[in-house]
Amino acid sequence: MRKLIFIFMALLLMPWENCVLATEKTAIDIYSFSKAYSLLKVPNVTLERGEFESKQEFEKRKKEFIENNKEKTAPFYIEIPIDFRAIPENKNYNIDTKTFSFYIPMYFSSPYFDLPESRRGKNAILLSEIERNAGSYDGESAFGVKKTVNRIEKEKAYIFILSEKNINKYIVKNIYHFIKINIKNIDLDRAKFLKDNYQIVLKVKPEKYKDYGYIYEKIDYKQPTLSSPEQVKSIERIINVSIMEIMIFSGSGELIATQKIQ
Repeated sequence: MRKLIFIFMALLLMPWENCVLATEKTAIDIYSFSKAYSLLKVPNVTLERGEFESKQEFEKRKKEFIENNKEKTAPFYIEIPIDFRAIPENKNYNIDTKTFSFYIPMYFSSPYFDLPESRRGKNAILLSEIERNAGSYDGESAFGVKKTVNRIEKEKAYIFILSEKNINKYIVKNIYHFIKINIKNIDLDRAKFLKDNYQIVLKVKPEKYKDYGYIYEKIDYKQPTLSSPEQVKSIERIINVSIMEIMIFSGSGELIATQKIQ
């Protein structure tokens, strides 16, 4: 699903540094994770030189492939669902300084076990988490014990932040890691309205991460046992990106502030 948001912001609320004010309506085409992931499947392929292909022919084919898929690897906008239960309690508003803090929870995308310890727990943003019952069947153990086995399917979707260097100054730890954005001059009534009532959209650029490419999928299976008669299929899908811009909206869709990440 794609979502088109039209933005008009007539008032600057003194957000953080380098904030860009939208002075006219702007169409923002927001991609779903599945759309962005499917687009990146093709340019994620690694081309190999054919046995009867000259070096010149291969370089020409590779160049054409990159040009044809340039649009698929272009920056895109994606909405970040906020789990307000994960936000540090009573940490949104400072009434003395009239500063409102917005939080984006961060996670550890487990497929990348080659990450340094310093990046554990703060390398990814969770976009969706689904668990569904896919049916059941009658199973029997080697000892003849019969059990009904439930099939469970779990899916998680992440964006993996390729480099935290540019975003590092916004990362804080309060038990867990968050991207924290402070906006000043928010009065009390507006702060009460914004609490648990805001949306965040990121402009991101797909990036290749080592040999993983632009995207990565990890599938695990857990077989049923007598004590836990469940057959579980777990899928984690990841898009590797760098963050270019953070946009904050109220729950009613009003653009509050936007920050370009250099």
